[in-house]
Amino acid sequence: MINTNYNILNNQIDLEKSVIKAKENAFINTLNTLTNLKNSDTNSEDLNFENILNTPFEKIDENFKEEDREMARNLKLATMFSKDEILMQVMYDSVIKKDVNDGFNFLTNRYSDKSIYGKSNFGSSNIFDLLHKTITFNSDGTLKKEIRKDELDDILLSVHSFNFLDSFSKSYKNGYDKYKDNNRYSFLYNDGMIEYEKMINKYKDLESYQKSILKQF
Repeated sequence: MINTNYNILNNQIDLEKSVIKAKENAFINTLNTLTNLKNSDTNSEDLNFENILNTPFEKIDENFKEEDREMARNLKLATMFSKDEILMQVMYDSVIKKDVNDGFNFLTNRYSDKSIYGKSNFGSSNIFDLLHKTITFNSDGTLKKEIRKDELDDILLSVHSFNFLDSFSKSYKNGYDKYKDNNRYSFLYNDGMIEYEKMINKYKDLESYQKSILKQF
């Protein structure tokens, strides 16, 4: 009887050790996978997500090679878009897949949208009306040359990220449906609609991945 109980206790201890070891391995594998996910789209080790996130904007010229600086500025602006880590990653992934000029155009459009989002929340105009004003402005060929300071203000960094993405996905789609026969506006609405669909899918994937990690522990 003593030997039997002793063997049972030993088996329980061995089982608990194996469970703990499995969880430790799962945690390490998760960290490695998350690191790989964050770095998978980068063309330079210096431009990885963590390095960009931890580099102050004013230190970019000092910390990056000359050929990487413009991309680094774009990526830094992407990580400054929101305080939500998932949206930071979504913006980063969107920008690094584009060349420098396309990436900057993407950023100016998203920062413009964020400005619209803030104005709609604190004013009397709705998102679609404000968005159409911007679309008509851009359709005249007047492109922005810089991201204005008011579009970088901290108060706009408090956007609820998925609500923001969902609002603009719907607004761009509504605009495309309304103006799809008008070449002057339709392609601008269509471009925005496609970008937000990609961002929403990426956001959902990252959010789902984060939840799966939490369930393991």
